Amino acid sequence: MNNIACSHLSRFFSCCFLALTASLALVSTLQAQTCSYPVTPEARYTLDSTTADSSGNSHNPVNSPSLTYNSTDFVEGTHSARRNTAGMQLNDGTFLEDGFITKSLSMYIKPSTLTGTDQVLFEEGNAVNGIILLLNSSGNIQLTVESNSGIRTIESPFPTDGNWHQVGFVYDGNAAVNTSWIYLDGYPVNSASSVGNLSPHIDGGGLFEQFGQAAGAITASQYTGQMDEVTIFSAALTPKNMLDITSCGGSGGGAGEATVADLLTEQGTMECGSDGYLVHTTATTKSTWRTVDLITSAYTQSDDNLDSTINAIGYNVMDNRVWGYNKEDGDGSLSVSVVDNVGNWTTQIIGKAVDLDSLSNLNVGTVDDQGRYCLSPSTSGIHTVQVVDLDPASANYLMKIDNFSVTWPSGQTPDWAFNPIDDHLYAINYNSSVGSDFPKLLQIVVPVLDGDASTMETATVNNLGIALNDGVKDVFGGVYFDDDGYFYAQGNGTGFLYRLDLRDVSGSGIQ
Repeated sequence: MNNIACSHLSRFFSCCFLALTASLALVSTLQAQTCSYPVTPEARYTLDSTTADSSGNSHNPVNSPSLTYNSTDFVEGTHSARRNTAGMQLNDGTFLEDGFITKSLSMYIKPSTLTGTDQVLFEEGNAVNGIILLLNSSGNIQLTVESNSGIRTIESPFPTDGNWHQVGFVYDGNAAVNTSWIYLDGYPVNSASSVGNLSPHIDGGGLFEQFGQAAGAITASQYTGQMDEVTIFSAALTPKNMLDITSCGGSGGGAGEATVADLLTEQGTMECGSDGYLVHTTATTKSTWRTVDLITSAYTQSDDNLDSTINAIGYNVMDNRVWGYNKEDGDGSLSVSVVDNVGNWTTQIIGKAVDLDSLSNLNVGTVDDQGRYCLSPSTSGIHTVQVVDLDPASANYLMKIDNFSVTWPSGQTPDWAFNPIDDHLYAINYNSSVGSDFPKLLQIVVPVLDGDASTMETATVNNLGIALNDGVKDVFGGVYFDDDGYFYAQGNGTGFLYRLDLRDVSGSGIQ
């Protein structure tokens, strides 16, 4: 049992809870809107009964593509396209042949099949310098980059729901970044260090099929599904750029999968009052949320809409939503929950935050007043705290932006929260193996979060002594602060709610 407090006066909010959710299966018609790209495309192919480049750069096909257009099933504009007898060859002597340091691509696809053969979506260059995005025979989106015989290949599963999805890549060969990312529905889902800048690469290239040699000496088949709204950029797009671009997809009658931006808009936000929020579950029941009166401990109760396990939640003041980690899948995806004005909770599973995949032990979470989401395991020992950017206006939205190490003492330390008085994190540790041990109050002095995820710094953990001296021995799975510096803690076993006066840490006590 874990919880969260939300006060409209508070600067910091925290929670760590266990809940049950299921992977999201929402599909909705994308809304009509005017697309304003955050970065000017080098080429744009709407595929609205035309193969012409609408960017103004005249990067039109150099062959005579044979495509079949669909006026009833599309994402953007009026049509989508499918290869008939020839794809779109686009290399024109400079375009798709020049060397580059940065490049990005976004497109929408609706495959007709996901297994059996490798299907080319986009390709340029040759087996010495080139880049290729494809659906591989295992049903994964695959990106292969080769630079002067140095090669990187990354992949990520493509959804099997039969709907439209945005896919793409970002290639950044700058020395400080030097990374390639695969994107799905606006979010980076896998990454790898890239292989340096690509030299000029004279060979065929384009959409729907392979026109010459390919990176990694790959030989792939034609893409047999539908494609829509293809944009190519000469810049390395930020995660926020790519999320904005996915929001551009969708007008007319296109029956596409809603993007994450659409789903968040559809979900809405919540009003942050002065109650505490708590959610608990068992192995056989789905998430049960409680709204707790912090004065009386009285509560109201409501289920949410999903059936899976999330944890390490925190209230994000930047967007008025409760964020958590999808612990059941452990794939780096995050949960987003809101409560309406009558107490009903809804939860969605979205995104994937690169570098969080396969971390199923993240169950300590909080979000600071700048939208920095800090996640850690709760068991004793040295752990790496992952810091994810949840500021919707940030260029690094939903990216891991920092990390630091924390050393938990023996026992369990299942939650933490920022104190608005001294800006330090506080937690309660309990070691059940020590018969006479009472819960201990910990102060965690976090190193400066400077956005440098390449450097590991260390938090200082101070044991301030016994937190509760009334004989209660319990794991406190939910802790949080109000704006005055009072620290609230709720016991998993007893359900008792305690208030500690941390306005002056040296004089702390319980009420």
